[in-house]
Amino acid sequence: MKNALRFKTRKQISAELGIHPSTLRRRLRALNRELPTGDVSPKDQKFIYELYGYPKSVNKDDYKNV
Repeated sequence: MKNALRFKTRKQISAELGIHPSTLRRRLRALNRELPTGDVSPKDQKFIYELYGYPKSVNKDDYKNV
């Protein structure tokens, strides 16, 4: 599977979005959306990217079937 999506840390996702990890947490909490502990699943990554926009480093098409 060439474009296999992987779990990412909150720090990685925050860096992609250009925000601090605590800012990401606060923004999600304001929407009553808490992430499970541990790394962030591709499904949750898609939710975050759909909400805040896909970073240039992330290919939107990779998340099409998630």
